[in-house]
Amino acid sequence: MAAAYAEAEESVRYLEGTPGGKALGELHLWDPAVRTALKLDKDSGRELAGDAWSALSQKYATRTENEALFFMAELNPGTVAYQTEAPQLREDGKLDIIRFMYPPPSTKLEGFPPETQELLSRDAVRAQLHTFAYDEKANELTKAGYLNLDVLRSLPTPEAQRAAVLELCAGVARLDGREADVEKLTEEVLALRAEQEAAAPGVEEQEQQPQKEQAQQVPQAQEARQTQVAQEAREAQEVQEVREVREPQPTPAGHPTPAPATVSAAAATPFMPGVTVTPKQVVPAGHGVLRPTEPEQAPPAAAKAHDTDMGM
Repeated sequence: MAAAYAEAEESVRYLEGTPGGKALGELHLWDPAVRTALKLDKDSGRELAGDAWSALSQKYATRTENEALFFMAELNPGTVAYQTEAPQLREDGKLDIIRFMYPPPSTKLEGFPPETQELLSRDAVRAQLHTFAYDEKANELTKAGYLNLDVLRSLPTPEAQRAAVLELCAGVARLDGREADVEKLTEEVLALRAEQEAAAPGVEEQEQQPQKEQAQQVPQAQEARQTQVAQEAREAQEVQEVREVREPQPTPAGHPTPAPATVSAAAATPFMPGVTVTPKQVVPAGHGVLRPTEPEQAPPAAAKAHDTDMGM
């Protein structure tokens, strides 16, 4: 891919396409068969190949002026590009000419807000940091440039994530000896974190928050209880009023009197067209009714006094 690009552009902007890169590539120093022919074990053979390519990479970075193209999606700390070429370009003030020819892996950008995805996609960030776990044998540059994506995702805001990324870049710049970049990056990190602290509630406020919420809940509960009691009292009053209207009231003689509403309803109901019905109270059987087998006679005084309340 790099060769095809260089041919189309009529310009060699990758290490393997230079005359030195082509000559070194023909030696096949990474090939196990070559190591065997040179009577080198695996570690010694890799060290020899790495040193040779690092020397060429450093010279290439020193002479590169316009563009340094990396035909990869991200830097691996085990490559010459990360350990030699990129540091030399950064130390020479050429961080801004580094170009990655492939976008970063989409899986490594998942779960981040757009602001953080844009930051991690920048060539300047990709030319300093990596996301590959390392072992105890790793050098300082590998450790300083390691970005733990899981830890970064756990940070609550894009500003907090940006501060963490820039802090790692400042660490890499310190190893490069780029003191001006260290100062600039550190200043922005401190400003971002100061804004976060100002926006976040203080420790004392966080401790008092549960007490404030509890204090607010007490009057709310009391008010709710008072409302419930008042509602129950109204419902009880309404039930009592309904009972008083519906239940007939007894007379002194122990006989119920129809409720006024019932009598009025009966009086208002037409019996026959053109005939007005006059309501009349019905006297219960056995009170004020003459016996048909007995001759009419004046009722005794005691009986008359007994029927006075009945209206006969």
